[in-house]
Amino acid sequence: MDGDQVCSIWLPLDPVSRKAGLEFIAGSHAWGKMYMPKKFLTNEEYAYKPDSFDSIPDIEANRDKYEILSWDLELGDCIVFHFKTLHGGPGNLSQRARRRAFSSRWIGDDAVFADRPGETSPPFPELSSFKQGDPLDHPLFPVCWER
Repeated sequence: MDGDQVCSIWLPLDPVSRKAGLEFIAGSHAWGKMYMPKKFLTNEEYAYKPDSFDSIPDIEANRDKYEILSWDLELGDCIVFHFKTLHGGPGNLSQRARRRAFSSRWIGDDAVFADRPGETSPPFPELSSFKQGDPLDHPLFPVCWER
């Protein structure tokens, strides 16, 4: 999908320390770039057409060049962020503490279907008839609030 009225909500189901939680690159949603998504389990880029999106910069090797945001989170806390914000987190290295979370995406009136050059996560086979720029008028995207 494309649009500016788009956000993700990351809701931890266990307390999460700053060093084990998500990190965000402040302002990256406004850089005007689209980055190649990476797979959670392998950290490899999706197999999109070559040069369709930029590769994510090596943030870990250049942490001093970015404003990196992260927080200690308790039950009842959540993080709401523009879904184009570069973000990531380490795997859970703890043998004792779980790091479960519920993630959801929320869209506003300007969100439209975007035809991407490869597989999406999650896949949406129900949208195979949608074209670039179509409104997301489909039961997969229920309206939660109207004026």
